[in-house]
Amino acid sequence: MKLKPQFEKVAQNSQSYFVSRHIQVASFEFSWHFHPEYELTLILNSSGRRFVGDNIDVFRPNDLVLLGPNLPHTWYSNPDSEQPAEAIVVQFSTEFVNAVFPAQPELKAITDLLQLAARGVAFNNSQQLASRISQLNELSGIARLTEFLNIVDQLALTSGELKFLSSSGFVPNLAKSDWLRIDQICSYINEHYTRALSEHEVAEVGGMTTSTFSRFFRRSTGHNFVSYINELRVSLACKLLVESDLSVTAIALQVGYNNLSNFNRQFMRSKNMSPATTANNSDSSGKFRRGRLMCLPF
Repeated sequence: MKLKPQFEKVAQNSQSYFVSRHIQVASFEFSWHFHPEYELTLILNSSGRRFVGDNIDVFRPNDLVLLGPNLPHTWYSNPDSEQPAEAIVVQFSTEFVNAVFPAQPELKAITDLLQLAARGVAFNNSQQLASRISQLNELSGIARLTEFLNIVDQLALTSGELKFLSSSGFVPNLAKSDWLRIDQICSYINEHYTRALSEHEVAEVGGMTTSTFSRFFRRSTGHNFVSYINELRVSLACKLLVESDLSVTAIALQVGYNNLSNFNRQFMRSKNMSPATTANNSDSSGKFRRGRLMCLPF
């Protein structure tokens, strides 16, 4: 796993206002990147962790996210999963947005939604639109463009139900000179976060003093070291609470907490609910009962 925000050059089709790709891979590899295009991503199959700006959360099928330009992001799924990972990714340029949307009063709701996307937003009505997003590539010409606008308009009309991802204060630090070092540091953290891991140990990996590392890490990721570790552990705990039959105590130990009280406190701080409540809110199929608080995004 690598937390190196790499610039991604999105291939453009001169005959289309947007690019839609159907991705099928063994698993989603950790590829921390950014690009100047807007991106709408629908997960069809796979589950794991979603990284957007300074947000770390769990994703599962029907996860639907809209990202603004140059917002670092990646999806990471279990490489040992028996099922392939599958997603639809739709990307469209700022030039297209600036040329088309502001000039049309009827599209103001979409313009407002795109402004919100600067922080990354997740929707809870993905199931209603999943088949339409998946079928975009089967259309051509004006029918394809019209359907794309209809999909984004539908998302805009339900924007009151969206969830912001990265924090309002997150400003991505994309200095190329820092990429190699943060890559090395975060690869190390992501390999070892389920065991006792000190800030001093990780600072040595980056060849820095603890105080220098602390400032550098917060500037690069939007997290301090402890909160980043806790977010990784809690997101893994969410997945285990839903998908396994392990007890809360066993899960706490597996994700790196030797103190159950501390695990409960960190989980509550991150998810506004206890691990026990999360486990009790899922039925035998691993899905959450309606009307109950959720650990997963939707």
